[in-house]
Amino acid sequence: MMEAASDKGPGDDVFPPLSPSYILAFQFSSWYPSFVRWSPKSTVVRPLGQDFWHYLDSDRVFVPDGSEDVVVDSTLSDGDGDGSDDAASIGEQYSFPELDKRIRDAIKEYGAVFPKLNFSSPKLSPTLFILGITQRDLNFYDFMMDTEIQNTIRSTVHKFWEDNIRPNWACTQKDYVFDLLLTRDLSQGHVLDFNPYAARTDPLLFTYEDLHELYSKAGRQDSCEHLTMGASLPELRIVDSLQHPAASRNAPAHEHNRIPVEALSLSEGRNIAEFGEIWHDEVKRAMQEDS
Repeated sequence: MMEAASDKGPGDDVFPPLSPSYILAFQFSSWYPSFVRWSPKSTVVRPLGQDFWHYLDSDRVFVPDGSEDVVVDSTLSDGDGDGSDDAASIGEQYSFPELDKRIRDAIKEYGAVFPKLNFSSPKLSPTLFILGITQRDLNFYDFMMDTEIQNTIRSTVHKFWEDNIRPNWACTQKDYVFDLLLTRDLSQGHVLDFNPYAARTDPLLFTYEDLHELYSKAGRQDSCEHLTMGASLPELRIVDSLQHPAASRNAPAHEHNRIPVEALSLSEGRNIAEFGEIWHDEVKRAMQEDS
């Protein structure tokens, strides 16, 4: 589930100003200490050295040395120390033994983990005191069509936000989007992420115009009926059929983490340097065949 909160008035622009302090508030390392009680147990791995930033900025895509459970001592080499043609063709090689050890220690401690960057690719669900809730996994689930289940989700998310998120959000600007993982019985939640209430955040089954209209409607109710913004439950949007437009364009989960099967077969039994060399040869051969 995704939710979004906002303290903007109905007449304001759709998005709040994106100040540096506002954006930095959405770093995992910034918000996690305030929500550690309601988030999965985590270890923040930092700081990262300049050599790692250099690796991220490099032009080529390759795995650092030591990632295949091989102990590595060096931290950075440019690959041309012995002047060999093989090393020159591969280019720079990197290894981060200290960072690697900290990551492996965390995996050993927890047993099963999912990695998370300090900032993530955001998708949205809103609050006003919550504006709206949207399904994050855009697949059709028939059990979600049950009205009682939908109402339980709405009430659980709203109560969780009121009790745990709203009073603990430290940034002075109160516009944000959060990801919430509900328990199987839909009675509790775990905070997974926060993101800015901004165009870069995917609103999923809403549009920002929808959310702005929901806020405006809540404001009109507040002035006309003397209701508080949080008096009514937020709107919930789900994929309600296999023919839903969002479901029809839905790609398999974690597709962005997949690699070509050819790369997997070519890498079997080889280290990074050997794989890089044979991959280069295979790409060259394929280009010659196509020409």
